[in-house]
Amino acid sequence: MITALAQSPRWRGLLIVTLGVLALAALALVPPFPQDPKYHAFPDQRSFVEIPSALNVVSNVPFLLVGAMGLWFLLHKVNTRPCTSFIESQERWPFVGFFAGLFLTGLGSAYYHWAPSNATLLWDRLPITILIMSLFASVIGERVSPKAGLAWLFPLVALGIGSVVYWYWSELHGAGDLRCRPRRQPPRRQKRGREETCDRHHGQ
Repeated sequence: MITALAQSPRWRGLLIVTLGVLALAALALVPPFPQDPKYHAFPDQRSFVEIPSALNVVSNVPFLLVGAMGLWFLLHKVNTRPCTSFIESQERWPFVGFFAGLFLTGLGSAYYHWAPSNATLLWDRLPITILIMSLFASVIGERVSPKAGLAWLFPLVALGIGSVVYWYWSELHGAGDLRCRPRRQPPRRQKRGREETCDRHHGQ
């Protein structure tokens, strides 16, 4: 019976959803934490040919090359037909998202390392989340069904992009949350009142 359930696409899908819910529940138990400013202080900041942090910037070229090669392989046409390396044509779309994310990661990461900050880090993390979520959708396509993988592709990518946008929004509002889950902020007036009370106490 266990073997039969393991081979059922429906039960595999249910298992993935259950694990996702458990992961979110565990994430809710972790206290919010902002982006550490020291994250942007890379050890190697040497410039070359007026390129700041040259090695960090140039090291993204392989991402561009592999991403472009993957997209060409998946999307080019032979005898007016798309690449037939997959049993079902819909299986390739999560991988298109993966290689597109990889290519964009090369651009976004180079931009970030050129001038490291939270503002440029946004454009590094956006394509990375596209890459990761597309890869997740491809796993669903292989382990559950190609139809399920394609159906989950866009919701997963949208969820990933939304989490990055939320992180950046939280940083702009002074309450960075890398967990990508909204939280309530303590009343700042009350905090300031406590600080003033302490100052008065020490002044006396």
